[in-house]
Amino acid sequence: MRIQPIAHRSGRSARGNDSGRLDHKRVAIERFGHWVVREVSMTRTSQPATVYAETPRSRCEFYRRECSLPAVIDPDTGRITMKAGFVGAVMMPTELARRVKTTLDMRGVAPLPIIGHPRAGGWTFLVRSDIRPIGDPAVVAQLWRARVVVIREGDIALPSPVPDALMARTWISPAVSKFRPSGAVVLECARACLPGQWIE
Repeated sequence: MRIQPIAHRSGRSARGNDSGRLDHKRVAIERFGHWVVREVSMTRTSQPATVYAETPRSRCEFYRRECSLPAVIDPDTGRITMKAGFVGAVMMPTELARRVKTTLDMRGVAPLPIIGHPRAGGWTFLVRSDIRPIGDPAVVAQLWRARVVVIREGDIALPSPVPDALMARTWISPAVSKFRPSGAVVLECARACLPGQWIE
């Protein structure tokens, strides 16, 4: 579809002030090989749009309010972290993580909150803490070789709007709600995506 301006005229609203001023523009719209002339009205506001400047505090409040993440701010650095507990994490190299994300997307598991570590070359999936302790030494060795790490306790760094040279974090797929995928399912997908693995 192509749009081509034809003419322009402007006028005032019935109120007779600039805040309600309308711009009328006739445009020719090409649809299915035919040109159709239409007139478009656009309301012009008197006040410019307000620019919203995000801060570590506002980001942290969003994490806590909208995502139910127990986030806290370091007042000196602006870093945002959370204690692992009812929310855990699974870390893995980027290449493996991409395959896991694709598998979960195909299953309809969404939205996936995933944090990227640009310098370390890895992704962290925020998950529900439902991963049972792994008792099989062969599975432990398999995950260790693949650099897959389950985080059940300790601090998890969350992306902050303040640049941090020592702890760079970015959202691959941002946290936008209270939903977290099952940690057990993410770990199962990671094992299934490893070369030579087929897990029922």
